[in-house]
Amino acid sequence: MPGLAGIVRLRLRLYARAERGGLDQRERALRRLEEAGRRHLAEAGIHEHVTVNYSADMRYLSQRYEVNVPLPGDGLGPEMLDALHAAFYAAYRQQYGRQIPEVPVETVSWRLTVCGPRPTLAAIWPQAGEAGPQGACKGRRGVVFAASSEPVDCPVYERARLAPGAGLVGPAIIEDEQSTTVVPPGARVGVTELGLLAILLKG
Repeated sequence: MPGLAGIVRLRLRLYARAERGGLDQRERALRRLEEAGRRHLAEAGIHEHVTVNYSADMRYLSQRYEVNVPLPGDGLGPEMLDALHAAFYAAYRQQYGRQIPEVPVETVSWRLTVCGPRPTLAAIWPQAGEAGPQGACKGRRGVVFAASSEPVDCPVYERARLAPGAGLVGPAIIEDEQSTTVVPPGARVGVTELGLLAILLKG
């Protein structure tokens, strides 16, 4: 379905010291993951404006917890290793308040996210009915509230006919096809611009 947004997240788990040796192998593995991510999006009809973001789960040698670090650039060439170390030190310092430069750094896994374009969504709200509650009233009903053992005569309103800006004072019943709202005596109800009911209870 062309035009829909899509996100594919892939992960290559590989314990390795963050050193120059073996970067070519990891680069090829990430490129294969990128191809797989693009293929998933293509199967959903997304071919253009695709972005790819790389990151690495890194930690000091033999620690039990990692810090996810965005890769500074596209790919894993030797020239970006110093920048990757610097990004890890900055992320670790921000999260834990310190850095330990004398301890070797290792990468636990490599991640990439392949994203399609984000669609522009337009919310379409139902058409409003009458401006005030008078035209939305469809009958009356006796309701027993906690403060009284006798039924209280309440107007019953059709919610779909209450326009934004309409207001009323309880006691009242507001109904729609999916729910019933009970407004206790003295409470004030207003219909927001999104068609929501805002109820202010009597203090």
